Amino acid sequence: MLRTGKDYIESLRDGREVWIDGEQVADVATHPAFAPMVSVRARIYDLAHEAGTRDLLTYTDDETAERCATTSRPPRTRDDWRAKRDSVDAILDDAGGVVTRVGDETVGEMWSLFDGQNVLNEIDPAFSANIAHHVRRAQLLDPFHVSANTDPKGNRSLRPQDQDPDVLLHVVRETDNGIVVRGAKFETAAAYANQAFVKPTIGEWNNEVLSDYAVGFLADMGAPGIKHICRSAFAGSRSPDDYPLTSRYDEIDTMIVFDDVEVPWENVFFYRHTKAAAFIRATLHRYSIFPYVQRYLRFAGFLLGVAYASARSTGVTMHQAVREKIAQIACYREGINAHLTAAIELAEPSPGGHPAAGGHARGPRPVRLPGQPGAQQGHVRQPRRRRLAAEVLPPRGDPGRGTAQALRAGPGPAQLRLRRAPADVPALRAVAAVLAPARRLQQLRLRRPARPGLQVLRGRGRGAQIMREPITVGGHLRIRPFNTAESYPEQRLDNDLCQAVVAGNTIYLRGQVPQDLDTGESVHIGNPAAQAEQAMTNVETLLAEAGALAEHVVSCTVYLTDIRHREPVYRVLGRRLAGVYPVFTGLVVSALARPEWLVEVTVVAVRP
Repeated sequence: MLRTGKDYIESLRDGREVWIDGEQVADVATHPAFAPMVSVRARIYDLAHEAGTRDLLTYTDDETAERCATTSRPPRTRDDWRAKRDSVDAILDDAGGVVTRVGDETVGEMWSLFDGQNVLNEIDPAFSANIAHHVRRAQLLDPFHVSANTDPKGNRSLRPQDQDPDVLLHVVRETDNGIVVRGAKFETAAAYANQAFVKPTIGEWNNEVLSDYAVGFLADMGAPGIKHICRSAFAGSRSPDDYPLTSRYDEIDTMIVFDDVEVPWENVFFYRHTKAAAFIRATLHRYSIFPYVQRYLRFAGFLLGVAYASARSTGVTMHQAVREKIAQIACYREGINAHLTAAIELAEPSPGGHPAAGGHARGPRPVRLPGQPGAQQGHVRQPRRRRLAAEVLPPRGDPGRGTAQALRAGPGPAQLRLRRAPADVPALRAVAAVLAPARRLQQLRLRRPARPGLQVLRGRGRGAQIMREPITVGGHLRIRPFNTAESYPEQRLDNDLCQAVVAGNTIYLRGQVPQDLDTGESVHIGNPAAQAEQAMTNVETLLAEAGALAEHVVSCTVYLTDIRHREPVYRVLGRRLAGVYPVFTGLVVSALARPEWLVEVTVVAVRP
């Protein structure tokens, strides 16, 4: 059954007790602190009814034949995970911001407990039936579901029962109808949610088998005895012009106080059983870490956009240092994107029959399965100078099922969701090396099929250059002809060029850059002097193939991306052309064809 935004708003008018800034809230849906996020959540429900997003956000349930929300559907196949990812993307696209709590990220915690039904059966088979019932209920009714994990911060060196008895959530008694609980939990968005999966986060039970603090249940956020004490809000208290994001997407954190709240038996998942409490703590994010990392991808895209907009507004988009920083953020974003894609492609069935996203991908990844080192840990690392390449690519020489290998064997570019870079920022392309590594680093090159008649004459693998033997066109010899579709595949160019032209006794060289002529690999990244050495080595190689020497050079033009590189580059060129006395021109330009190139050298030579 699909709710509407109006249905959701009306569900909040259930008599719940909500406090903020010392005042009780009469209507959560219209209060200035909560109204912006309530509107976002209501909009999500309405999107499921609109023609443009209905198929993305909903599916037809096999048993009831009703349309239900994709985000609340327990994933049975990889296609279910893909549909869930596409659905959340559509929601965030429409919201225009990063919204963390909309329900899809926390309902997965109930799926984790569903995987532990054998543990629940040890306590009471009825508890196992309860979790199965509520997983199905959430699937059909799509309530706004949140989690309630975080305990008030007491003295963690003490056992729960040795602390203030009214702080940590625990069972105080049983009734014919259920259990009565007392204590507190912290959770984001609880004040405007419908239900919460309440569970302990205590990690050490000191070999206790039974404990009143080991309790997990589903709580109605409007139940009698529950009080929501909320932090102060940005929305309604700050100018939207000055705070455009926080005024619209301020997800209010709440301390949920359970003041002798009765929980019906049918809503209890485990009670006093520390083994069940330990299980859910260990597997809590088996499913929910994926949607959280999906939000990280949005945050990374936001950071990339802000960085680019800032650089563009100040006119520095072509400065080398700025381009390197922007490219680093782009690589970070695409690294997260690759982790998400690989998590789906490497998903494996869980004990409950759901594909747990993650599989056996090596290196950082969103989710790991039980039985693996570091199980259930979600890792999205911040970019570091020496570790950036390792976070985009698997380790060199690793023959295992690394992320890059999984992506090559998995979906095509549409699944990888690689975003095209702004046309005026060549730095925003998928390169692994935008900083100075200790050794040469291959480019991430997107290969195109070779044209008829082309041969791989030099180099091997992804860095190999596709080229022809020298040809004669218009009566002049063309050395190392190539097409820019092979040398610059990411730029959608289609130009027939060559490295050198011999016209009579005159030899014209293409501008030479710090790139290995044989492999196409950019070298000496970050080192202008070493790049000048490579450019001059290329010049001498091409002159030799044209039947000339360095002493035959009559003109030399040097392009630099930074005036500070003039001295180290000119010292190299002065040594390599000592005693030749060519005419010399030096130019400082805003950028070269690739962001890692700092110098380009072109010469004209005349054979005697």
